[in-house]
Amino acid sequence: IFTSSATESIFLAIVGSVLAWKEDHPNATPEIIVGSTEHDAVLGAAKYLEKQGAVIHILPVDSFGFADLNILKSKISLANTNWMHHKPYSPIKIKKNYKC
Repeated sequence: IFTSSATESIFLAIVGSVLAWKEDHPNATPEIIVGSTEHDAVLGAAKYLEKQGAVIHILPVDSFGFADLNILKSKISLANTNWMHHKPYSPIKIKKNYKC
């Protein structure tokens, strides 16, 4: 896929990945953690997904730009951690309904 900018690429990668995941998990709500210092393209994709029903957690950083790992731990649920560690690798499905 070619895009005209890094901003479009970032948006496409994040939104496309979450929407593909959502197709495989129609009854689940995606939760996304992003750092408060992320590029506007990342934050914009997160805000777009929030409007689509995703839960967005924006992780604050200290004056040195470091995230508090205790806050990060509080945002990651045990269920999500177990799912990530025990689910076998499955690549994202790419739909072939495109035209060039």
